[in-house]
Amino acid sequence: MFLTRFVRMSLLGVMLAGVCLHAGSVSAKGVSNDIEAENQDVLHFHLLRPDNENPFWGLLEKSMYAACADLGCEVSATRAGWDHFKMVEQARSFIQSQEKPDIIIFQSFKNNGPMIIKALETAGIDHILVNAGLTEDQSEQMGKPRQIYKHWIGQMMPDDYSAGWLTAEALYKEAKARGYENENGEITFAGIEGNSADGASIERLKGLNDFVKKHDDFKLLQIVQGRWDGELSHKLAASLMRRYPHMKVIWSAGDTTAFGVIDATKDVEREGMLTAGVDWAARALDEVEKGRMLGTVGGHFMEGAWAVILGFDYKKGIDFAETEGVEMKSEMFYLDQETVPLYRAKFGEGNFDSIDYKSFSKFFNPEQEAYNFNIIDQLQDQ
Repeated sequence: MFLTRFVRMSLLGVMLAGVCLHAGSVSAKGVSNDIEAENQDVLHFHLLRPDNENPFWGLLEKSMYAACADLGCEVSATRAGWDHFKMVEQARSFIQSQEKPDIIIFQSFKNNGPMIIKALETAGIDHILVNAGLTEDQSEQMGKPRQIYKHWIGQMMPDDYSAGWLTAEALYKEAKARGYENENGEITFAGIEGNSADGASIERLKGLNDFVKKHDDFKLLQIVQGRWDGELSHKLAASLMRRYPHMKVIWSAGDTTAFGVIDATKDVEREGMLTAGVDWAARALDEVEKGRMLGTVGGHFMEGAWAVILGFDYKKGIDFAETEGVEMKSEMFYLDQETVPLYRAKFGEGNFDSIDYKSFSKFFNPEQEAYNFNIIDQLQDQ
């Protein structure tokens, strides 16, 4: 499974080099739907951001704006400054609001998902959960989308497990290639996870641990919690490097965590230190090009755009549950020093306007049987 995924990722550079993202022409019926869409009330999507200025959430919001620019809808956002209780209060504020968005998009941050779902159900606002979902215990109580809470219309989660596996695999292979084995033939490494209560961090750590179980010579020394914070990860990485003077690999749960590792090498000299991240953040792309980061896994910020398309069609009477179900996964892909320049040549620092979002919508393409939100598959279709 993962070998196949790696082969597909290696094709990313070739496909990005010469192909434009365009899933096909709009049918004649789709043209009439263009006119119909313009004559109806404009749909309003709202994003509950858990952060202040996190690069990942900036990209996700940009993807929503780009999709709405094509579909003819509006976007707004609130930021909670990493305060999960404030996020819940922002959701509850819509209960008494006279002007309510048509659909709210959010993640479960520090397990606040159930409180947000209940608040939005009371407010009567349809909502889509993305990026980080409920825990197993919470899912048992809350059920699946639409089972108990009818306005919780669906969810889309990134394949965080594979992100953890892929970064581990990349680090392991590069360390082997560089001859980083110790006298016992082992590659020793430490890890910095995100927030231990976040679904994304939990799943990425599972991917890492499962990879380690299959590779006896990849020895995990210690895992510490970086909480998605670059400064904290910097301090933790420096401490780990001092504790393990011969270690040259640190697995990172996200790009900001990897930045902390890179910055720590300025405090503790460690030539050839390897790390990789997750998110495709702008700085991560810089660091990969310069060779200070091995690679970065990402593409899941496009869940913002995909959720807009699903919500748009749903409000137009086309229910995604009929073909996709109410629970979906978004695939993630690995960029390295070879493929980052090609990605940037096409999308710059988050210019996603070149994508034809109408071509993904069933409302504008009535003949389309199922959604295909995989960027690589869309490229292969050309």
